[in-house]
Amino acid sequence: MRALLVGVSVAAVASALFVWVGAVWAIAILFFGSLIAAHVAGNWMGSKLRQHAHLAESPRREEVEAFAHLPKVKGEHRPTKMQQHHRMGRIMLWSVVAISLTTSLSSAGIVFWQYADEISLAGIALSALAAGIIGGLGGYAVLSFIATTHTAWREAVRGEEKTA
Repeated sequence: MRALLVGVSVAAVASALFVWVGAVWAIAILFFGSLIAAHVAGNWMGSKLRQHAHLAESPRREEVEAFAHLPKVKGEHRPTKMQQHHRMGRIMLWSVVAISLTTSLSSAGIVFWQYADEISLAGIALSALAAGIIGGLGGYAVLSFIATTHTAWREAVRGEEKTA
């Protein structure tokens, strides 16, 4: 009950603060607050993974595959996928390109629709370029986070299945 009261109180104070500072500052506060929360969560996950890592170094895939034919020694573990360096793949590249193009074209359309008689073609192009760059960077960040989280989750489930 105490946690619920604290949560409701924080939400009420945050709502009052957002009304007081305005919409733009409220969005900025939420954005930077979510960045801080993601940073803290990432640090927590990283320290947990480091505590449970079996190898100090992160070998390259070629090094791991070169010794894969050798029998496993009791007590030694093969490196997980999270400990290897590997590319994200073509699907990541094309997904980021698609996200970048989508945000670019959406921005150009919205800017043209809102400011058709007030803005030049160069302004629309600049808006599309900026939105495409920001969309591509954001898309890459989100997709790589999802891919890394998926790989870590899959490795954790496989590790639990082997120990059970």
